[in-house]
Amino acid sequence: IFYAISIAAMIYVLLDGEVTTKEAGCLVATYFAYVLVMYFNQSMMTAIDKCCGASKPAQGSHEFDGKDGEDDEEPGAISTAVAAPLTVLFENTIPDCSKEEHKSKYVTSFSMSIFWIGILSFYMVEWASKLGCMLNIHPAIMGCTLLAAGTSVPDAIGSLLVARNGQGDMAVSNAIGSNVFDILLGLGIPWTLNGLIYGVSLSVDAENLLPLSIILIGTLAAVYLVTVLSGFYLTKPVGMFFFLLYFGFVGYNLAHEFGMISF
Repeated sequence: IFYAISIAAMIYVLLDGEVTTKEAGCLVATYFAYVLVMYFNQSMMTAIDKCCGASKPAQGSHEFDGKDGEDDEEPGAISTAVAAPLTVLFENTIPDCSKEEHKSKYVTSFSMSIFWIGILSFYMVEWASKLGCMLNIHPAIMGCTLLAAGTSVPDAIGSLLVARNGQGDMAVSNAIGSNVFDILLGLGIPWTLNGLIYGVSLSVDAENLLPLSIILIGTLAAVYLVTVLSGFYLTKPVGMFFFLLYFGFVGYNLAHEFGMISF
């Protein structure tokens, strides 16, 4: 529901091609409302179950023990050497909340993770743009493939790890929640800062808003419909269908960018 609300809010803000400080602030406020609802989600679901007379299934502990799985392969010497500088940097700046002595430092761990994600994302975009220029690759291709995959890999890895630990609901929540975060905070905070610092509205290109909005809403509807038809089980056919949706979007985006289709 909140993902649909996020899409609707983004469409409303971008509809006139101008983003005001008030509109950007509403996006940020909507995200905090989402966090508040998620905080009371368990109590709300329990109350709904009582009203409907449904019995709540027994659930085990969902606390992550810091282990990715027993069948993980050991990294090779080359990958270990390449990752060593970042590994040392992260270990000394991000508290490991899987350890008992650092369990109370989850706020610091989360904040530092966001900080490093921001730094690495900035340089990833800069270097990908330069790589595209050096190899004479169109920016649209770089954006739909390399950059899109690079920014989504952390989410995919996080969902994979919790799914392997038997927490499929958390994996789905991570995928949906990251998109809500991207729309409401990823866009809302920079736009709000623009208004507060410069005191002017931000002009945006809303020319392709209609087809992209249809794609977003259609994707959301397709994902929900397929999930319902599969009985809320994540199976291989469902995964393949999601892959097809993504490649269909990439194909449409590239065809539109290169003028092969007008819509």
